[in-house]
Amino acid sequence: METIEHKVAESILQTANDSITIAGETYEFGKPTVATVIMCSHLISLIPEVRQVDPDNIAYEMLRVSKDMNVIGEIAAVLILGAKRVAEHRKVRVSARRDDPNASSEETIEIEEKDALAENILLELSVKELSSLITGRLTNLGIGDFFVLTTSLAEANILKPTRSGVGDETTASGQ
Repeated sequence: METIEHKVAESILQTANDSITIAGETYEFGKPTVATVIMCSHLISLIPEVRQVDPDNIAYEMLRVSKDMNVIGEIAAVLILGAKRVAEHRKVRVSARRDDPNASSEETIEIEEKDALAENILLELSVKELSSLITGRLTNLGIGDFFVLTTSLAEANILKPTRSGVGDETTASGQ
């Protein structure tokens, strides 16, 4: 029997074998990699702009943009599977009824695992569950560490001496 201290230590050290079950399918969480951060960043850039509105109009604004928010399911799927597994373009068999309501219930089609998972996330999870999943996975990705790394590299680039167009003078970029 594991002690609470052991469970907390596993959580902090991220040694626990985390998984999630969605629509009866269990998925092991992918390793938190830089490629996953980059893939999620790209998908996040596809989210439509949500305008700042007064509190009385929040529901209207959310309904206005919700039609274009399917990408949130993809973000969650990438956070679960990890970029390496997504890049493998694994296929899964699903009911053809997903794409064609007239198809028989026994017909199946092959689609990418990420797309099937994204759809199941949107169909099965509540907003609160989805928010908790995304927030938790982003925390496990080490976004803070990634920010420190990229910020320090960007700073090094700004300070890197470059040749000016005149003579042999060396100046700092951006000055």
